[in-house]
Amino acid sequence: EKEQLDYDDSAFYYFSLAILSVVVFPLTYYLIIQPIFFGDMAILNSQLKNCKCSICQKRMAERRAIYRFSWVKPWFMGRLAFMVVLWSLWFSCFNTVKDIEPLKTFIPHEILGVDESAPVSKVKKAYRKLSREKHPDKNPDNPEAVNEFIQITKAYTIMTDEKARENFLKFGNPDGKGSFAVGIALPNFLQKKDYQLQVLLVFFLVVVVVIPGYFISQINQNEKDVGGVDIDNRKRLTEVINENLQGKQIPGILARSYEFQALKVRSTEEAAILKRIKGDDRVKEAIPKQSDKKETIQLKSLFLLTGYMYDLFEEKDMENLEIKKDLETVLKTLPSYLEI
Repeated sequence: EKEQLDYDDSAFYYFSLAILSVVVFPLTYYLIIQPIFFGDMAILNSQLKNCKCSICQKRMAERRAIYRFSWVKPWFMGRLAFMVVLWSLWFSCFNTVKDIEPLKTFIPHEILGVDESAPVSKVKKAYRKLSREKHPDKNPDNPEAVNEFIQITKAYTIMTDEKARENFLKFGNPDGKGSFAVGIALPNFLQKKDYQLQVLLVFFLVVVVVIPGYFISQINQNEKDVGGVDIDNRKRLTEVINENLQGKQIPGILARSYEFQALKVRSTEEAAILKRIKGDDRVKEAIPKQSDKKETIQLKSLFLLTGYMYDLFEEKDMENLEIKKDLETVLKTLPSYLEI
């Protein structure tokens, strides 16, 4: 019958804690912190501009009350439960690791209580003292007495043999360099001590930053449609598409998209240009009628698109950087909506 091996499982807890740390911290931000602190409520506070009159302030307070707990959804509770499990495992491993005693190493001069470069005479004196105190015959009640005495004798042998002492200081082994070694498949120049910090730094960045960042980016990409536009545009646009749709209504429908709704008027000069375009009768026909009073549609993209279609822009209009930049955004994004 084979002898039962006694394994030290402390390495398992160290490894588990390291892996969980790599996973738990970025996931906590992405799944918990981001929806609560950087979700709809944060967008409302940072992007929405409103006047300071009492009526508008009251309306703003009502809207904030609606969005304050908009992150409380079934999917969020599922993520929260998942993160609670991961954090429970993390704390379990952490509590185990912090109570693990450090691995006892065999260091001859520390066992004898002398300096590393102590002369042989001092080593012998320390050995005689310890051998009398730690001899098994004088410590019958100590189950570790025999092992301690063996360690003292071994340390004395190494410290009094010049060659054995030199080998131990150089290789950690009194017999010299061992025949078995474990290496990493790295170029020779990276295995030098001068590059150890750089190699560890690169490894840390890959494991902690690059790999989690890749998976988070993949999750974000899964929430995008063809061309990188928001996948929720499908529902938002198809809600107003029917068999009675006319061509002149298409710019107004496209203006409902999430990307175009994010386009804001940022200057009075820009507002004047858009107002002039809005005065064209063809543009007026394209403006959608809002059946839902709670829904506010940003029409900047509509004015940019129709102004481009009907050649309503003047040459000086393109000198306005906001108009030029947002028009490029509209023209670049439009083909993606045709694909969905």
